[in-house]
Amino acid sequence: MRIPMSKWTGLGLAVGTLACGVGCASHNAEQTQAGAQMQKSGIMSQGDYVRVQQLGHQTAQTHTISDGDLMYTLSLLGGANNSVARARALTVLSEIRPMSPAQKARIAPAIAPYLNSADPLDKAGAQRVERAMRA
Repeated sequence: MRIPMSKWTGLGLAVGTLACGVGCASHNAEQTQAGAQMQKSGIMSQGDYVRVQQLGHQTAQTHTISDGDLMYTLSLLGGANNSVARARALTVLSEIRPMSPAQKARIAPAIAPYLNSADPLDKAGAQRVERAMRA
């Protein structure tokens, strides 16, 4: 399976298209290396990066998320100090389909501050989640 991933510029990091599944050893090594770069750049911890990447792949495949993983993702969104980290969390949220009323009730207030953000990455991510909530 080919999973396209965003390319973040200015980080000394370019993660292209991965050609293996989530359990693939080389994929895990790439996640660990990319997470280390994210941590070194001050964007997010290596552990958070690896976990949100795994959640992103899982959610993109199944369009579902556990309550615990949803709460983790919302916590990451609320605690992130930069738009790149928030974008990772918003991407996970945008893949949930269909969202239950309870999920919408938790997600809506979490994305509200970013819907009209001056930061284009925050705004685009929050709007993507909002569209997923209406689907």
